[in-house]
Amino acid sequence: MNYGFINLNNDGNEFPFKITLPTSDPLFQAKNELLGTALVKRTYRVMADLQEEETFKWMSWLRFVDYDGDMMVLAQAKSKD
Repeated sequence: MNYGFINLNNDGNEFPFKITLPTSDPLFQAKNELLGTALVKRTYRVMADLQEEETFKWMSWLRFVDYDGDMMVLAQAKSKD
């Protein structure tokens, strides 16, 4: 998996990542509205196989949480719903 850890007792070869959208994020309100939910903390059970759907969801959530670009891009994404 090469994320800087190896858990030798992990038969499932997965690791639970808990990632929270921080309320201190300047785009928190826009991101929260785009989500349409109060669920700003998510847990993903990431596996060593990078082709697993859960891995794609985890990476997508990481990109969303880390996004610090133009707020209008988020507003346009919401208007496409």
